[in-house]
Amino acid sequence: MASIVATAALISALLPAPAPSGRLDLAVHDGQSAGGRVLAAATLTCEPSGGSHPDAAAVCERLAAAGGDISKIPNSGGFCPMIFMPVTVTASGSWKGHPVSFTKTYGNRCMADIAAGGLFHF
Repeated sequence: MASIVATAALISALLPAPAPSGRLDLAVHDGQSAGGRVLAAATLTCEPSGGSHPDAAAVCERLAAAGGDISKIPNSGGFCPMIFMPVTVTASGSWKGHPVSFTKTYGNRCMADIAAGGLFHF
């Protein structure tokens, strides 16, 4: 019995870990284009949740509910000052084997933070 357990453990150790269902590189850029200075950046992996995003598990749930389509994630709500200091957010990577590319400009960082359910809040 011990040899069966040891063999199973050895086989598990040799098999590659499953790839995450999603991996995104996220950035917030100063200004109205993705060419602006990077103000903040994070990575997000889903299934399992991880990366440098501070709320990876919750954001991955919202992304999964939207089928990986960032434009379909509802914002997280809240109020922002009406100060025009535009930022452009970008997301690139993959979701369940399909490429993801998203770019959108918001009136200020607060608006970007609540957009897409907190995806860009880092």
